[in-house]
Amino acid sequence: MSTYNRKELMSFAGVQPPCNLITWKGKWTEVYHDDGCLILVFNGLFARNGDKNLPDFEYRYILKAMDLQAFGSDQTTIALQLFMCPLPQYIIPERRKAIMNKESDDEEYFFEDAADQGILPCVGTEYLNYKPEDIPEDEHGNKWYDYFYDVLKHPQMETMLDTITTCIYVLDAQRGYWLDDVFNQIGTSGWDLLYDLLTGRDWLKASIDRLKEYNKGE
Repeated sequence: MSTYNRKELMSFAGVQPPCNLITWKGKWTEVYHDDGCLILVFNGLFARNGDKNLPDFEYRYILKAMDLQAFGSDQTTIALQLFMCPLPQYIIPERRKAIMNKESDDEEYFFEDAADQGILPCVGTEYLNYKPEDIPEDEHGNKWYDYFYDVLKHPQMETMLDTITTCIYVLDAQRGYWLDDVFNQIGTSGWDLLYDLLTGRDWLKASIDRLKEYNKGE
């Protein structure tokens, strides 16, 4: 267990650890780590009981950390997003086929591909800023990039990963708040994305139909 002074504790998505930090190492599986991006899958398994609208399903959490400069932004910032990802066997075949790596028939790249396609509900976002001088030199004293090619070398990244690991069950308990959150101009929420994956109800059509109904009432 990693231990830090309470004054040094960080928070993720407004949640601060209630206890000493738990190390992230051994709690996550790395599925991608290169060129300003890191994708981790939490080893713990979660489940949601079904209702009249959604079936029972199990899911894992995916954490994606990206240096925004590596993706064309001028912001010296690493964005961390936590996604809720149903296991592939619970996703309807049509959606699962669209997610799966086209070069493989197995599930080896499923979580990596799902994290990259923008179809997963986000249940928390945080940002780590940095200054150009924070970027480390290589063993020869050279700086080849103006961003963190390896995001784990950000001076606060390890602490942030420990923070997320410590808070993961609290974040899961609050997932409904994030699923309710609308993230675009047509009123799409995380629930729309879940319905799309698990039932096939098209998230775009559902969002537009709901917006039309809302406008009729004005």
